[in-house]
Amino acid sequence: MACLFKTEVEEGPLKDPQQRAEEQKHKFWFCFNSTPKPVFVACNKSMTVLDALNKKDTFKMNESVRDKEKEMVIQRSDGAAVKTDFPCSLVDKDEILKITFIKKEKKASTEQQTHEDFPLPRTDLITFKIRTTGGKTVKHIMKNSELANTADYVCVYAFKEEEVETALKRDGRFIDKIFQKLCVLSWEFKGGAEKSQGARYEMSDLAEDLNQKTFQIIAIGDRRPKTQMKLTKTSSVPNLPSAADSEKNDLSQHPTNTKQKTIQERKARSAGPSTEGNATQNTSGNSFFTDFQSILRTVLRDVLNQLNQQKNPQVQELLQKEYDKGVECFTEVNKVRRIMDLSDSVCVIVVENTTGTGFLLFDRFILTNAHVVKDFVYSPLEAPHTHKLSRTLTAVFNHEFLGSETMNLQAKSELIAYRYEKDETVRYHDYALLELEAAPENCTELLSCYKHGPSPNSGGIYIVGHPDCKVKKMDLCFIIGEAIQLQSINKHISENVSCPYVSWQCWPNLYKNRITYDSCFFHGSSGSPVFDEHCNLIGMHTGGFAYKEGEKTRSVIEFSYSMQSIVESIITQVRPRSDIIKLLQNEKFKHIQEHFDLGKIEDAYEANMPIKEEQQIEDEEMDVN
Repeated sequence: MACLFKTEVEEGPLKDPQQRAEEQKHKFWFCFNSTPKPVFVACNKSMTVLDALNKKDTFKMNESVRDKEKEMVIQRSDGAAVKTDFPCSLVDKDEILKITFIKKEKKASTEQQTHEDFPLPRTDLITFKIRTTGGKTVKHIMKNSELANTADYVCVYAFKEEEVETALKRDGRFIDKIFQKLCVLSWEFKGGAEKSQGARYEMSDLAEDLNQKTFQIIAIGDRRPKTQMKLTKTSSVPNLPSAADSEKNDLSQHPTNTKQKTIQERKARSAGPSTEGNATQNTSGNSFFTDFQSILRTVLRDVLNQLNQQKNPQVQELLQKEYDKGVECFTEVNKVRRIMDLSDSVCVIVVENTTGTGFLLFDRFILTNAHVVKDFVYSPLEAPHTHKLSRTLTAVFNHEFLGSETMNLQAKSELIAYRYEKDETVRYHDYALLELEAAPENCTELLSCYKHGPSPNSGGIYIVGHPDCKVKKMDLCFIIGEAIQLQSINKHISENVSCPYVSWQCWPNLYKNRITYDSCFFHGSSGSPVFDEHCNLIGMHTGGFAYKEGEKTRSVIEFSYSMQSIVESIITQVRPRSDIIKLLQNEKFKHIQEHFDLGKIEDAYEANMPIKEEQQIEDEEMDVN
């Protein structure tokens, strides 16, 4: 269930490629301040302004463009300055962009280092303008002070569903102080901010409410409310290096504020702006508990909504009857906090334009699905029993919202353990264990949360991952046990008799080491850890039994492989590695030593030596039977 970064988002009736290509065509003009004669630019709406400008020799050959001591300021026809990563789709047709240059400040650059893709048609992008000088308390708000002398306003683009603060941090031109103080955006209308002091937007408001408006940033307090200050002290998330260390990673963002998000802020992303708004206004001694009550109410509502949207009404009714009490376990404060801490160990797996999810299993070793990386795995001629990566793999930690400060770690080329069968009918495992160049900081080794035992047949589960190649999410659902698996599948097929899945008479291969459920996690979530309602690691989310319905991909039922079978298989492959066996013999993995034979430690170790394919299949058949 790995996915590619999409270059198109289909919306509305299907169109032929030529028609879609015509719709993507765009054009604008640019001129330098020194030579005001405009130059024509033909571009694609999915490009950034800088990408489009780099197609023109007139732009590339300009001496100021190549001067590393200068920064480029691109101004729209209304004088507002945009970043170089501004989407071409937001530039008006035939608009003339004026390019000037200012001195680059050594400590802080206004140049954007990230690259965004803007697939078409893109309907979730908006713009708003910010005055380059703030109010009386915080007058200088731009990192480069010369920008305020060149342009009265900057134009910021944002995604509709993200918060204003996230958009401003991704923009990168604003100083950290406006995020550390309690600042608001004062709406300028009818010619001046002095007439609109009552019209204000907070940093936690959704960006879509600011579309096409103009604002001035003003400070109304010295610091963040007490509630957030308390939670910042209890947060265990460390300061991590910028995602700029991995320039090729399209998921990386570069916020200007180096402080990490608090627990309350992280949960507010999924709970909506109202949650954070309540926390901002509440400064009483019980504000911490008030915030968590709001979070828990949101979590419970999401669980019930998922139950109401189950694909199988009969299974839904059964789940509600049998597991109604189980819903309560998802809202216990200690378990919500525990899952949030464990989620720090979940990462995005990026190999070229393919992504999936992975998690820190132990020390510096991460686990993901084999099918996420299989297209880049090969066995060298000199060591045919080993597996290596032909491309660079990056693990992106902390990608929790657009603009979050991520930690990017590269994996070594040699795979530590790998199991994957091309024939789905004999595929009893689907995993890849990879070694990072360094261990991620302050992340829980999820192997320490492993619960030994056969695949559970009932109960609630948490899945934490990156569905649709997006920010980190959590899905709360219930296991569909062996007794009702066929009932669930038959019901789904009977309601979709026209789909090819039924005409092919294909049935899911329901092996005993698979945990089945109905989940909303699809492409990009492969390799997500699965926790039971007590926060124990019990499986790895792998896929679903998919079929095509027109242009949509649907799934009869989803599944994960049990951690017991995965851990047992991994230990079989890593026994020759004395360094890994020593790590597993640590006291914190005592439960692993109790249930698995780690073998003897040799003085030297060789590369991972998977068991022969015939023996592998034979062993797996024994496991299933």
